[in-house]
Amino acid sequence: AIISVLINGEKLKLFLHDLYEMMNKFQIDCSLKKLFIITEIFIVSNLILDGAFWIATVGIYIFKYYIGRSLYFFIYTTAVSVGNHVNHTELKLENILAVYQRDLREIRRNQFVIYESISVYNKLFGYQILFATIVAIIYTLDLLMLCLTFSKNMCMDNPQQILGLITVCFLWMITIFVLISLVAYACDRTVSEYERTILICYKYLNQLPISLKRDNEFILQNELLAIIEQTNRLQLKFTAAGFFNVDVTMLGFIFGSVTSYIIVAMQFIEI
Repeated sequence: AIISVLINGEKLKLFLHDLYEMMNKFQIDCSLKKLFIITEIFIVSNLILDGAFWIATVGIYIFKYYIGRSLYFFIYTTAVSVGNHVNHTELKLENILAVYQRDLREIRRNQFVIYESISVYNKLFGYQILFATIVAIIYTLDLLMLCLTFSKNMCMDNPQQILGLITVCFLWMITIFVLISLVAYACDRTVSEYERTILICYKYLNQLPISLKRDNEFILQNELLAIIEQTNRLQLKFTAAGFFNVDVTMLGFIFGSVTSYIIVAMQFIEI
């Protein structure tokens, strides 16, 4: 996944450059460093616990270090940045409409930049999200199977060690679910903010008088209708390489897949 992102290095540079320009334009104060530090501390803590329990069980030569656990967080922070740009665009739209300024074309230009940014985002991270979701499901199932296996051996000579291994497995399952949830929430929030543009435009269209007499009212009406048409034509969505949309509904898909497998696995274990 990391190599495939680096292959598209030029697109990634342009994408991050556009995000940086939008942040400067709207003067967005991004506080993602705090989120990054908290997430990394949590992941490092899990790695320490994971390593300690597995080394104590199978030895240091068999223990394998896991690479790329923070890829989902990078995808999440990128989606949050795009979502912040969408949100600031909507706020700017409301402020402009509140004072009935004439030129709303900047809003349309910003919307088009956001749409292009999301298209690049899907090209850069679509397959990564798809593969990471598949790996997350497989890894979660593997951890659950380990928990079921360990729970059947709780009466062995060292129950505390087995309890520690079960705890580590649950911590990694929680980490995987949290990272996937963050990506899904960030993408879903961005799309919701983008679609809210139509509601804002209709809100102010309904406030215009039925018979328009002044030039600024005609300009405002035409610009609002143009923004509505552009929003309807440029449907914004995050996709995992076209296989499914990246939003909160994907959490139900993952949860359903894991639950169905676990029910079947428990029946086989009982047999």
